[in-house]
Amino acid sequence: MTDQKVNQILQALEKEQAQAVAHLLRAQKLLNLLKEELATLKTQKEEKQQKATPKRNGEKPITQKQVKFIHVLRKELGWDDNTYHEWLFNLFRKKSTKDLTRYEATKVIDSLKQELENQNRQKEQKPSDPFEDLPDGEVIDIDGLEDLLK
Repeated sequence: MTDQKVNQILQALEKEQAQAVAHLLRAQKLLNLLKEELATLKTQKEEKQQKATPKRNGEKPITQKQVKFIHVLRKELGWDDNTYHEWLFNLFRKKSTKDLTRYEATKVIDSLKQELENQNRQKEQKPSDPFEDLPDGEVIDIDGLEDLLK
């Protein structure tokens, strides 16, 4: 191969290399623009969600975990939707769980736990048996009962 041919090949390779570098620089610029656009969209989405989430008197709204826990407690109590909503309105003047703030939800959860404890306590208490003191198998003579009642 002649020197002239080698120089031509080297010049062609340098030209290709320069074009490849230019393409990479353009690709890098586009990638940076896309990252900036993505960050802007993410920020806008977060701002939109914050605006869409209502705050009552500066208080934060109920969390999803609180909503789920309230419904678990309601089911443990055996309450249907109407019973729960009536209870909620009577005690907290709210028509729906989603209307609660985080603070109010904490109070509802505490109240539901108390209701559950009361319910469990009532189940544990056995009604008193009037025949409890009698030994098993003892027969009561009712023939002489009339004389006692006179």
